[in-house]
Amino acid sequence: MRPNINLSNETHGAVKDYAEANDVALTEAYETLLRVGLDNVETPA
Repeated sequence: MRPNINLSNETHGAVKDYAEANDVALTEAYETLLRVGLDNVETPA
């Protein structure tokens, strides 16, 4: 399910492609990609 935020169709499509390629549910794909992204983003000190 697409989160209740404004995402471009291109971004949502990329998440759907990731989910299909990795045989995971769409919700799990969003959670995984968000977690990886948040773990790799630098936050100001």
